[in-house]
This record gives sequence, structure tokens and C-alpha cells, in this order.
Amino acid sequence: MISAKEVEICVAGHGEETTIKEYRNPWTNKENVSSGSFETMTGNGSLNMGETNRVRNHGEEATINKKKTKRSRTSENENDIRDHVADNLTCRNTFGCRGFTLYFLLVFVNVFFVILTLLYTRNHKGLFGLISRPWVWAFLLITIVYTLEVLWFAIRWRSYMKSWIKRNFGTRYKIKKHNLIKDIRSMYRNNFGLNGRFYLWKLTGYEVFENLIQYNNLRSIFLCNLPYEITVVICLILIIETGLRTLSYSKILWFSKSGNIRVIDRDLQIMMDMFVDLFFLLFPLAMIQWYQMSLVPLVTLQIITWPGYSLFSKFRFTLFQTFRTNIDEQIVLEQEKQSTRKLRNRKSLYGTSRPEKIEKEQNKYFPRWAKIAVCGSSFTYCILLIVTVVLQGHSLPRANTLCNVIRLYVIMMEGSAKNKGDENLN
Repeated sequence: MISAKEVEICVAGHGEETTIKEYRNPWTNKENVSSGSFETMTGNGSLNMGETNRVRNHGEEATINKKKTKRSRTSENENDIRDHVADNLTCRNTFGCRGFTLYFLLVFVNVFFVILTLLYTRNHKGLFGLISRPWVWAFLLITIVYTLEVLWFAIRWRSYMKSWIKRNFGTRYKIKKHNLIKDIRSMYRNNFGLNGRFYLWKLTGYEVFENLIQYNNLRSIFLCNLPYEITVVICLILIIETGLRTLSYSKILWFSKSGNIRVIDRDLQIMMDMFVDLFFLLFPLAMIQWYQMSLVPLVTLQIITWPGYSLFSKFRFTLFQTFRTNIDEQIVLEQEKQSTRKLRNRKSLYGTSRPEKIEKEQNKYFPRWAKIAVCGSSFTYCILLIVTVVLQGHSLPRANTLCNVIRLYVIMMEGSAKNKGDENLN
């Protein structure tokens, strides 16, 4: 049993429009309440337990309804912002300066593969006279794949980003028809996509695998086919890359308050990897051509396959991420405008931004010991490269003799391959 005074406080605390009038009974000298909704009284001027529960439930329902109303208004506001941004997408506000730079680099790499394909397929009989040579078809395949990627971004960027905005902002378009292929794609995107929870593990695995491949190419191809000064430049690029990665992880581990890899730090790491891949795609082959050395198609593929594959996936990821970052900024800007009009803080109305949520989730699945392992392995690889350069310079005369024998063998293999291709054409 509660008193009428407590009932009045309870109802008023829940913001009820119904007023509970308090008066003192002159006969019992006790407080009673009167209302159109609550007239059942006990002898001592208090409500019984059933009426008390009804009052409380009524107040709770009113609070829930207010929260639903507030949530629906916020959702409608988010939908309006989302639709406004989706309807005003342009090349300028979606690509931005970084997006245009990345797209033109993608076109440049595509042109490079076209030229490389023609160099290995062209002869006096036509542009594709040597297409039957071993492994030459792989150059044509890489060129076709890159051309399709260039055309896809030129044609489909607007419709793709509109559907992405409607999937990730607002409350509509949430009902989806599921099938096996879409479920697999969604599972991969949520776990190993650029913003997936395990992407930092995927990025680290790619970097380790890339370091192993580049070191193998350094030992088996570059040191034998290029002058020592050029190999020093190649090693210097690898040392700078791994050194910057070591410094970045050291800063995150021991000089950052949160200890988290931010989205911008992750994107900068990807951009640095892209430029290193671009360097290893172009520079070694350019130097080999400059010194008038020839390579069989299989050795050339060994040089370009991993940088080409890595650039293909990273161009796609970074262009999408650039689009999403620019759209996130537009969404946040519109939310700031709405919050200012309502004299509210943006986070109190719309919560944390999407990049903050991504940062928190990815670092949750990439613990501190993994960051320490990446930092230690990068430092070890940096030391290995320095030792390799020093030892190669110390044993340069003996290494040149061995490399000359290997180079002669490669030239003989290439000559026999060309003769076999000409016989097949005849």
C-alpha cells in the first residue's frame, strides 16, 4: 500500500498529463486523492495494490511512448539526411582529390599491363603473333581484368554508392531477400572486408607474405640481373617501408592513450603498401629494360604477379573506402547542422560515427600481443635487409660470376622458347 502523496509523485515523475488532486479529508484528517481515473479508495485514504500497479504501468507506458516518438523522429531525420546526401552525389564530393588520384593510378597501371602484354605477344606477324608462347596468356588475362575494373568504376560508382548509403544509414531498406551467395558475401564482408572485424589480421598476413616474396625476388632475380647500386635502392625502399611500419606500431603500442589502430592509420598503411607495390611493379622491369637485359615470361610474371594482384585488390578497397569516407563526412556535416538547429550535441542525437565503431570493433579482434608481434617481425625483417645488402657488397666479385652463369642459362632458355613458338606458328 502506498499513500496518495506517493501516487501523485509517481505519476508526475512519469510526465502524465492526468492530474491527481490532493486534499485532506476533514473527517479522517487524512490525505486523499481524486481523479477521473482513480476513485477507488481504501478506508485510510490510500490506493489499493491493483490501482497502484495500474498507475505505475500507465506511467511506464507513457515513458515508452515518448521514447518511441523521440526515436521515430530521429530516424525520420536520419532518413532525410541520408536521402539528401544520396540524391546529391557528384564525382567531386564522392571521389575527392584522393579518389581521382587513385583512379588515374589505376588507369596508368592498366596501360602499363597493355604495353607489357604487347611486348611479349608482338612480332613481325602481328600484335598477338607470340600469344602461344608459354605463360604469355597470363599477361593478356591480367590486362583484361584491370580493364574491367577501370570500366566498372567509371560506370557503376554512383549506383553502387547510393545502394551503400541506403544499406548503412537510416531505418528503411532493412528487409533483404537472402540467398546462399549473398550470405557468403555478407559473411566475408563482415569478417574480412576492409571494415570487417578481422581485416587487420588479413592486412598483416598480406604484408608478411609480400615481404617473403620480395625478399625471394631480391635474392633470385634482382641481385643477379641488376647492378649492385640498383639493388641497394630496392633494399632501401623495403627498409623504409618496414621501418615506418615499426615506428607506427611502436607509437600505437607505447605512446598512444587508446592503443588502437585508427581507421586513418590503417588507410595510411594501405596507401604506403600500394606505393611500394607500384614501385616493385615498375622499377625493376624498367631497370632491366634500361640495361638491355631480357627475361623469359615466367620470370617476368614472378616479378609482377604479386604487386599486380595486391594493387588490384587495394585499388578497389581504397577507392571504396575513399568514397565511404567522403560520404561519412557529408553525413556528419548534415547531422551537425541538424544538431545546431536543435541546440543539441551531435552524439546525443545520432550516436558515434561509423569510423569510430569500425575502429573499436577491429581493435577488439586484433589484441595487443598481435600488434607487438607485427612490430617485432617488421624490425627483424628490416635488420635482415640491412645484413643482406652488406653481405652482397662484401661478396660482389664471386656473386657476379655466379650471376653471369645464371644469366647465360636464362638467355638460352628464352631463345629456345622463341624458336618453339615460331615453329608452332609455321
